Amino acid sequence: MRKRFGFAIPLMVCVVVVGALAVEAGAASKANDGTVAKAAVLRIDDFPVTWTQKKRDTAGDAATERAASKISSCKQFASFISSNKKNPRALSPDFDLNQSSISNTVNVFTSEKAASGALATFGSSSVPTCLNKLFTALLKAQFAKDKTLSAQITSIHSQIAIAPGVTVGDESIAYAGSVVVALKNGQGITLDLGNEAIRVGRVVNDFAYTADSDISTVLSNAMNSSTARLMAALSTSP
Repeated sequence: MRKRFGFAIPLMVCVVVVGALAVEAGAASKANDGTVAKAAVLRIDDFPVTWTQKKRDTAGDAATERAASKISSCKQFASFISSNKKNPRALSPDFDLNQSSISNTVNVFTSEKAASGALATFGSSSVPTCLNKLFTALLKAQFAKDKTLSAQITSIHSQIAIAPGVTVGDESIAYAGSVVVALKNGQGITLDLGNEAIRVGRVVNDFAYTADSDISTVLSNAMNSSTARLMAALSTSP
C-alpha cells in the first residue's frame, strides 16, 4: 500500500545540495536576489483548488546534516550542506493533497557559472548512493522514536536514481524513486519521491515532492508557473 508517513520525510536532503556551492563573487545585490527568489516560490494559485497550503517544515535540516556527517559516501555532501546558507534563497510553503506534497526552494547565485557548477555537483555520480543511504538512515532514526511501529518493520529500502529525459530551463537534473518499508505482516508501505533542480540564468529552482498517486500534471503545471515568474523577475533584475 502507499501511505504518507506520520512525520516529515526530509526531502530537503536533495534540495540543500543544489544551493551549497555559492561563490562570493560579482556585485549582485542581495536585496534584489531575495526579490528574485521570492518571485519563484510556489503559491496556492499554482495548484488545483483541491490542494491545500501549510507552513514549510524545515525541522529535518539539522537531522540531515548530522546523519550525512556519519556516512562515508556523504563527506563531500556534508560540506555542501554547511555552506548552503551563504546563498540568498526563498522557501515555499508545503502544498498537499491527501498523501502527496510539493514544495520548492529557490537559490540565487552570483553568476550563471556558479549556478551551473552547483547543478553539475547535484548530478555527480556519488549523489544517488549518498541519498539512498541518507534517506534510509533518517527513516530508521524517525521510526525508532515509535517503538510500536518500529517493532513491525523488517526493512527499509530507498531506491533513488537520476531521472532521464528531463529538459527544462537552461539546465536541469532530476532524481526520482521510492522508499519501501516492509512490515512483518507481509505488507509494505511505499512512498514515491522526487526532486528536480532547474537552472534559469544564475538561479537554481529546486522542486521536491512525495506522492502516493500520479501528480505529474499538477507538478508540471506548478513548475511551469514558477519558472515563468522566475524568468520575468530575472528580466528586470540588474
